[in-house]
Amino acid sequence: EEVYDMGYEDYFYSGALCFIEWPELVEELLPADTIRITISQQTDGRGFIIALSKESIHLQIWIFAVVFVVVVALA
Repeated sequence: EEVYDMGYEDYFYSGALCFIEWPELVEELLPADTIRITISQQTDGRGFIIALSKESIHLQIWIFAVVFVVVVALA
C-alpha cells in the first residue's frame, strides 16, 4: 500500500534510473522494460558478482563508474 501513497508512477515512468530494494514486493507494478540487478558475494568472500537481467551498455558503464568511485573512496 505504501507504494501507492508515494506515487510510484512518478518514479517508475520518469525516464530516470530508479533503484528499488525488494522489487518482488511490487512486481506487478514494475514497467515491462525493467532491468534487474543482482549483487552477490563471491564464495571466497573476496569480491562481488553483479548481474543484469538485460543487456544494457549504458547501465553497465554507470555501474562500473559507481563501483570505481566507491573503490577509490575506500582506498
